[in-house]
Amino acid sequence: MKARTPPSAKLSKKQIDLIEKMSHELAEEALKREQKNLMRRWFKLMCVALHNTYGFSTSRLAVVIQEIDKLSTQAEKDEIFWEHVDRVVIDELKMAFDKEG
Repeated sequence: MKARTPPSAKLSKKQIDLIEKMSHELAEEALKREQKNLMRRWFKLMCVALHNTYGFSTSRLAVVIQEIDKLSTQAEKDEIFWEHVDRVVIDELKMAFDKEG
């Protein structure tokens, strides 16, 4: 009985490394796509909720989305951004959220 060598053993180390790198990049792209889809859906839900509950128009919803975009840009630059958000949302507004980190 002959021992069989798996096809992966026939690849060079360089080829295996390249395949792993490409797999990682593809997985990252898929994750980013899914995150973008999830965020789009949450924004849609927020728009519907604000429109149905408070009558927000297109222009008011656009302002809310712009403010969220501005805050998310700040979050990327400020290391303690989420502590500030927690102070407002949890401490001042008394919303039942878990604190970050």
